[in-house]
Amino acid sequence: MPIETNFPLKSSARSKAIQAWWQVFGEKENQLNSVFSESSNDQIDIAEFMDQYFNVIHRDLCWEYGPGEKKAHRLAIAPERDRQIYPLADQIVSQAPELQHFEICLNRPSTSWEDYIKWTDGRLSWRSPEGIRFTANIGEHNLIDLVFYTQTKHQDDRTYDNCFIMAETLLGEEVVSNWIGNIDLEEAQKSGIFGRIKPVQLPSNSLPVSKLKEAVANHIAQIKNALPKAPLFERADDCTWMIIKSEPKELEDYSRMDDMLVMSILELGPGISLYNGQGRFFSERFSALGETFIFVKIDGAANDVEGHLFEDRNAMQDALDVALGEAEIGGTIAGATGQRYSYIFLAVTDLGQAVPLIKAALRSGRITQRSWIMFNDHTREQEWIGIWDDSPEPLLPSV
Repeated sequence: MPIETNFPLKSSARSKAIQAWWQVFGEKENQLNSVFSESSNDQIDIAEFMDQYFNVIHRDLCWEYGPGEKKAHRLAIAPERDRQIYPLADQIVSQAPELQHFEICLNRPSTSWEDYIKWTDGRLSWRSPEGIRFTANIGEHNLIDLVFYTQTKHQDDRTYDNCFIMAETLLGEEVVSNWIGNIDLEEAQKSGIFGRIKPVQLPSNSLPVSKLKEAVANHIAQIKNALPKAPLFERADDCTWMIIKSEPKELEDYSRMDDMLVMSILELGPGISLYNGQGRFFSERFSALGETFIFVKIDGAANDVEGHLFEDRNAMQDALDVALGEAEIGGTIAGATGQRYSYIFLAVTDLGQAVPLIKAALRSGRITQRSWIMFNDHTREQEWIGIWDDSPEPLLPSV
């Protein structure tokens, strides 16, 4: 069951603009299909069409047309790693109608090596990418670190940008955003005495860049295959706990977990990554069972905290464990105390079923209105769900 969330760019005006956009796209689908056909004589201006009907939703949204996998064409709507725009782009894609000629996707998909070779001709800082090699290794937070070995003499910002674009084009934006960690550069050759060019001894596991997609896919499969075969709430009793401490600055208010003083968390793979969202947290890197990692944020300085029936945060955690445990869909995996807020971290296998259970359990204890369900995944850090229907908007990270 889909769960409706709130985010800063959400509004009734934008919802109407999204509906209007898909209506006009459906009406003009056959004409657009003709534009992208080789024998087309249609003179519709795509840029003008998108500016007139799509860009009115939000000017910073990006889009790209291309060949589809199951249909003739695809339209990719890309937030370009903009965390504030991501939930809006997701909303647009989720409301796309079923179309005959077009498939709609969030983020630009991967490109084949053959198509990439055609695209890169003369546009990057190397004559051809075919001489580039790379290594891919699983690093911290289940991220995959890449090192590219190029024949470019000077490893400057432009070379790095081109390598990033190459990775994003070959792997797709979603894979780079959620699975790729560090991207580094090394020279594949260097100048010796008398100006002679000598090749650099490359690592034994280096591969031609044409194998990048295959190598990353293999590493992702390796990470997923190594993940536990039981959800976290079923393994919690067998796990030890670790304590993480921090020293936040004194501020009037705090976004996300910025005021955290001490955190008690299950000593498992996602533990350190959950703390302040290190490593661009992504639930799929830590659960092969569809678990979503979320947290409840409770304002201990709110004006209405006097009405609480819970003795402390542990009592709240117990109530949530009972509610989610009886439904067999999740449980608490961490708790934290901050300068102003308290936090309860949860892993749930069914978000749609879990949200109303979390709300009911905390409402029964007359929790403050300034309480919210929030998401650990980096693409969803601007989204929130109020415990109460009239919960105000929390302070969110600036972007």
